[in-house]
Amino acid sequence: MMSGLRVVSLFLGYSVIGLGGDYDVQVHVDPEIVVDVQVRQGSGDCSYEMTREFSLDVSAGTSLTLEEIAGKLSIEGREGLDHVEVVGQLCASSEERLREMSVSSEVEGNEIIISAHYAENRSNWRGNSAKIDLTVYVPVGMDVEIEEAAGSIRSSGTGNLLIGDAAGSISIKDVAGDLQINDGAGSVTIDDIEGTVTVEDAAGSISIKDVAGDLQINDGAGSVTIDDIEGTVTVDDVAGSLRISDIGLSVMVGDVAGSVSVQNVGGDLTVDGIAGGRVSHSGVEGKVDVPEDERRRRRRGGN
Repeated sequence: MMSGLRVVSLFLGYSVIGLGGDYDVQVHVDPEIVVDVQVRQGSGDCSYEMTREFSLDVSAGTSLTLEEIAGKLSIEGREGLDHVEVVGQLCASSEERLREMSVSSEVEGNEIIISAHYAENRSNWRGNSAKIDLTVYVPVGMDVEIEEAAGSIRSSGTGNLLIGDAAGSISIKDVAGDLQINDGAGSVTIDDIEGTVTVEDAAGSISIKDVAGDLQINDGAGSVTIDDIEGTVTVDDVAGSLRISDIGLSVMVGDVAGSVSVQNVGGDLTVDGIAGGRVSHSGVEGKVDVPEDERRRRRRGGN
């Protein structure tokens, strides 16, 4: 059996089959699967449009990596699916620019890599606009890594999910494993995670609920809402208000620039520092260690 065969599928279309490792990965790009390879007239910034679709048959244990996604990204896990389906919506303000855009795939060991990107040299693209929106259907529970996405991300029904860099909003639900977000420039919405959740950096608001494991947020630039976490909650730094409710174990909060509201905690509550607001709490079963309200401290003559 051949190993490490590189498989590339460009939107101009052809059929290839690649074998990698101890399992088979087949890439089908044939005229029957391609939805639309004809350039069609659109409107506005999308004067020229093209739809590109192909599928990759995979076996158990295969993971998916998405890189250089130059537009919106949608991932959906589907019951009974035994392959990966990729649908790319390409549009540009000129036919020439549209032809310089591509959706490609390759296989490295037990990993499928998909990218949707523009031409390497875009210095002559002045006055032109383009985007590639990608929809990917995967078997339920498949592990997914998103290295870079220029637009928003929506995902449901995956296994472990890692997001490296996202320039738009992030909406994640139904993860059968752990979720990690390293860098998000927009709002983050998370719901129904079977493992742990880690958010390293988010520039917008954060809303997280229904997590079976621990939750850690290291840096949030907006308001944060957390609800129904079975494990511990750790929030290191929040630039806005913080609302926490229905936590199974302890809650540990670092510095918060706004007010803090905490309800129904099964363990201890610790808040290190707060600026511009106050801490309110109820239903904490363990020890409470929070800073004194600033206005109350001033009335008592504190420094």
